[in-house]
Amino acid sequence: MTFSIEPTGAGIEGMQWLPVAKVDKYADDQVEYVRANTGLRQPEGAALARFCKPYDSVEVVGMPFTIWGLDRFSAVLIGGPTGTLDSTRIRLGIGSDITDYDPGVFDSGIASDSCFRIMDTTYPHQSNGVSMFKSTFGQTDGNFEWNHWSLDVSTANMSAAQTAVLFHREMGLGLKKSGTWVLTVTFSWILDAAPSYVRLQQG
Repeated sequence: MTFSIEPTGAGIEGMQWLPVAKVDKYADDQVEYVRANTGLRQPEGAALARFCKPYDSVEVVGMPFTIWGLDRFSAVLIGGPTGTLDSTRIRLGIGSDITDYDPGVFDSGIASDSCFRIMDTTYPHQSNGVSMFKSTFGQTDGNFEWNHWSLDVSTANMSAAQTAVLFHREMGLGLKKSGTWVLTVTFSWILDAAPSYVRLQQG
């Protein structure tokens, strides 16, 4: 007597994690044009994109969790005391140093030029398994080599991380000398389809 194993249905076995960082770069004259047309002293990414096309864009795929990031996410799932990752608690940051990935990194601004900015208006937001974070770095912000980027928990525009860095990626994004650069980070959760159960069939 033998048995064959036969898939009988498609279900969800796991998920893939796909983080993408994109930097849109606007020159000083583009920023001034948007100021003149909007009256905004420090135009954010949405206003810049409405009136101008960036002179350059750089996109980087992939970003690892840190130990602190995994701990924070697991706490959010069970309604822990750390709170949700909303606009009052989270920032994007960039820095100039180049080091190997360290899952225990706490402050990505140590021993380097660094700059952290709070979320643009309406960010972060999510839809259909995709979360988006966006921060605008103005003409005097982060004027150095962008060699890494990170997402951390804090509430102010500053030059150092205030609490744990949740995600951290070493990757060259360019040398900022002036102008306004807009950093957008997208997290996509992609479901993997797989047989959800099997049927034993006697043969």
